Amino acid sequence: MHRWYWHVLFLVFAIGPLGAQTQLTIADALEEAREKNPELLSSAEYAKAERLSLWSAILPANPEVFMEKEGIQEGTALSQWGERKIGIVQSFRFPTAYFFEGNRGSALSRMALARHIQNENNILARVKIVFMNVLATQKMMQLEEEMFKWAEINLEKSRIRVRSGETSVIDSLRARVLLTESQNSLMAATNTYHIQKAELNVLLGRSSEKEIIVKGELNPEISTVDYNRLRAKALAVNPVFLTQRSNTSVSKAEYALAWHDLLPEFSIKAFQRKFQFENLANDRGFEIGMTVPIWFFVKEQTQIRAAKARLNASNYDYTATEQSVLIDIKKIYSGLTLAEKTAQCFQAQSLAEAEELARITRLSYEAGESGYLEMIESFNTLARVKGQFIQAQLAVYQARARLEVAVGTSLFNW
Repeated sequence: MHRWYWHVLFLVFAIGPLGAQTQLTIADALEEAREKNPELLSSAEYAKAERLSLWSAILPANPEVFMEKEGIQEGTALSQWGERKIGIVQSFRFPTAYFFEGNRGSALSRMALARHIQNENNILARVKIVFMNVLATQKMMQLEEEMFKWAEINLEKSRIRVRSGETSVIDSLRARVLLTESQNSLMAATNTYHIQKAELNVLLGRSSEKEIIVKGELNPEISTVDYNRLRAKALAVNPVFLTQRSNTSVSKAEYALAWHDLLPEFSIKAFQRKFQFENLANDRGFEIGMTVPIWFFVKEQTQIRAAKARLNASNYDYTATEQSVLIDIKKIYSGLTLAEKTAQCFQAQSLAEAEELARITRLSYEAGESGYLEMIESFNTLARVKGQFIQAQLAVYQARARLEVAVGTSLFNW
């Protein structure tokens, strides 16, 4: 197949229509995700709804308006009443009940907000990971394109050497196999790029088909964070902990409210009374009522025990969550440290050695001091090390994104 075909194919499918593309930095991607990601917008609305519902928890029951007619003789119209009473009744719980209902509603509001923050952290971490995946794949495609061009040149040179009798047909076949492998690698990288690009578009609330080019560098520096600071920060701001603390507050309020049925409830009735036939003056009055919790210990015993069990469970949940999160932080932090050292080792040693090996074997081949196969092997080694270096850099960014989710806040400059 002609070499121009693969170049055009790469430009069409990998790069896409340039006029429809926009360059996207990771800062732009994060901002767009905050504004347009549907999952994040839904989470924000749920948190808003929970916050607005707080008022309904601390308001008393709706008042009851009533009208009573008395003294209606049998067989007469309803309008022939002797006494009519019109009034309103308002019931109240014991005042401290509204305090605990307010605590419960406030805790539910904080829990919804914490869950929204946690959801935002998860989504933004996914944006960061997918963005860096796209960036790494773009670089891998550039590397595969370079290898494809080199394989084409290699095939042409091998054919010339075969015609001149310098080498056998086997070398030409090896060059053709190398070219085919390069073509397959290029197409695989291109396919991966389109899948990752579609995923990034969806996370940003866009159409999956929108053309974009991510802009940035894979150049992570050694981080300065340490586990003790990460642990302290997580305990202070991690939304998972905030959710569990709020859940414990809800359980405490519900336990207090379960006992609150021991206390009486009150009602106030105000009315106006009018007499139609009797020679009595119209008057006004009011009544005050109070419930007597006679059946409290029989009726509410199960409810109190259930509330107490939920309170105990929430305390255990918090302890278990704390241990789980701190273990995750330690594991991810260790993985990040290893990933940074691996990337640094590739940059300082492996990549430099592979580049030097390729340079020496090329000069040696041109001087007639080594064979062609040695040069091919050195170039393949260089390409493989470059690819591994890109993946090592990508692993650092992926570990950083996961660590930010585990701690519950942003830690690095993206």
